[in-house]
Amino acid sequence: MRLSKNIFLSVSLAVIVSLFIALSLSLFSVYNVYEDRIEGNLKSELELIKSSEDEYSSLNVTDRRLTVIDKNGSVIFDSVTDSNEMENHLMRREIQDAINYGYGVSSRTSNTLLLNQIYVAILDDNGYVIRLSMNTDSIFSFIIDMLPSIILIIILVIIISSYVSSLIAKKIVEPVNNLDLDDPVNQNNIYEELSPLIKRLDEQNKEIERNLKRIKRDQKEFSLLIENMNDGIIIIRESGDIMMINDAAKRLLGKAENQEFENIIELSRESIFFRILEKKENEEAKIMVNERIVDVRSAKVDEVGSLIMLFDISKKEELEKKEKEFIQNVSHELKTPLTTISGYSELLMSGKTDENKVREFSAIINQDAKRLYSLIEDILSLSRLDGIKKEDFERLTFNDIAKEAVSSFHVGNIKIEEDGVLCVKGNRSLLYEVVYNLLDNAIKYNKDNNEITLTISDSYFSVKDRGIGMSSLDREHVFDRFYRADKSRSRKTGGTGLGLAIVKSICEMHGAKVLLDSTLQEGTTVTVLFP
Repeated sequence: MRLSKNIFLSVSLAVIVSLFIALSLSLFSVYNVYEDRIEGNLKSELELIKSSEDEYSSLNVTDRRLTVIDKNGSVIFDSVTDSNEMENHLMRREIQDAINYGYGVSSRTSNTLLLNQIYVAILDDNGYVIRLSMNTDSIFSFIIDMLPSIILIIILVIIISSYVSSLIAKKIVEPVNNLDLDDPVNQNNIYEELSPLIKRLDEQNKEIERNLKRIKRDQKEFSLLIENMNDGIIIIRESGDIMMINDAAKRLLGKAENQEFENIIELSRESIFFRILEKKENEEAKIMVNERIVDVRSAKVDEVGSLIMLFDISKKEELEKKEKEFIQNVSHELKTPLTTISGYSELLMSGKTDENKVREFSAIINQDAKRLYSLIEDILSLSRLDGIKKEDFERLTFNDIAKEAVSSFHVGNIKIEEDGVLCVKGNRSLLYEVVYNLLDNAIKYNKDNNEITLTISDSYFSVKDRGIGMSSLDREHVFDRFYRADKSRSRKTGGTGLGLAIVKSICEMHGAKVLLDSTLQEGTTVTVLFP
């Protein structure tokens, strides 16, 4: 219920109740005053009758009833009814009082006339009780005659009180209606009784404002976090309607970032999304989108729907594939020399081999042992790369590292051309290994002892040979682990197929780019560009 209406009804009811109480009291007072006045008139008339010398029966009493009773209560005379037919009046209250005190009065319904009467009695000089009575119904007739005026007054009072109540209710409620909820404390016309409520309201406003600021801050941080994630996030309702989706999710599903989607099925029709909608349970699957492998996982969120996470696992799958291939290749490469060593050593142990065969078998065992050693060294070199931290890099002059690598080969067909000083930030031993492996390959796959050129400038270095070169197919895979363009030549020279893979890994660690230019039977040039 509205406050103004409640106040209006309360004030109106109070006025109406007060009015009825006032009217009732007024009527009661009028009745008492009127009755007292009748009693006084009757008493005065009795005094006149008492002092009169005429017989009581000869008196003309208008609108009155005169009754004379002796001291025994017998009715001697009655102006209305035959006295002989009337009962003894000794026990009547007014008679008893008149006999005992000289005056008595009472009101009751007459047994004879069956009307409400007021009786006044006095004791005369002869010991008789003289009583006058009057019908009191005239009082009620007077009140009934006043009733239309009373009703009119009541109606007028109700109308006026309703209008005044409406004004009072409006006046009382106006300060509450005009209350500034944003700043409830600083109010000049507010009621003192509302101060605790106003203070509490102000505290709640401040608390709500603090919570809203915190929610907005958290939402902003959450949005920034979600939008800058590389992983996709989608929140959907049970119906499939999208509540939230970040740009990464659109990209991973092959959609443009500016596209809008209302339902998950509009976004993708992969079977996993249908299962998420049907089962409403946690699901997981890998899907292929634009040659990328995307891992899709969903988790049910109570009273919301489902949370869907998308992860690009293409690189992970590729690394796992390469790792598997690497293990298989290592097993194969280790198995080949070990098999050779094991077989020829068993022949030597049998004692049935002549001296020439012993020297031949020993040379083969020695060659494969060196190959096995080189393979293990290259594998260890690859594994050591994981332990190198870029924080430990230092400023180095590459020219000095290159010259040191050249001097370790003790050959005379390597020429150094310095077009500048190459300063890099990196690991000295790793950069040395890059130069060493490139020079080692150039020597192994060179022909006719042709010249090998090591060129150094202020931004790159290159190793050029005039050897056997390689085909276009070999150029695509030459940096793959265990790949060898000329397998027969690699076996003779002890190549493991890991040299260029190690070179590429070290260069990427230093932010450098490796370029290869090769022509079959003309030679190969490998260039390393530093940032």
